Amino acid sequence: MLQRNFCPGVNTEKKQLLFLAIGLSLISGGSWWILGARVFTAILVFLAAVALGGFLGYRSIGRDIFLVFSLLSLVIGWVVSWLVLLCLYVLPIGVFGSILRLFGMNRLERNFELCKGKDTMFVDVPSIDEASFRRQS
Repeated sequence: MLQRNFCPGVNTEKKQLLFLAIGLSLISGGSWWILGARVFTAILVFLAAVALGGFLGYRSIGRDIFLVFSLLSLVIGWVVSWLVLLCLYVLPIGVFGSILRLFGMNRLERNFELCKGKDTMFVDVPSIDEASFRRQS
């Protein structure tokens, strides 16, 4: 996991604020060009102006602005990582399992009434013989 560094040094903080201001300006320009003047574009321009203000007035407000953007990016990164996990892991497995279930492929089908007298709950019990144990090793 990446380590969070909220004290990278003055020059690094100023550089990151400048890159953030430039990046947000470019993103807002692209958003304005593609979508037109919208609220989202205005918010990005405002955030770019705040980052640029933090770069230009670093001695008075720059450190505070850097910390606000760092904490905001930390929260956004946490939310996005859970969304990526959901989209790449949970949903495909759930969809794949549902499709298999629709076609009647349920390898974990259990009969709870018959299992009381047996060693296993599975309906389709694999054979237990010497050859099956040799295949496992």
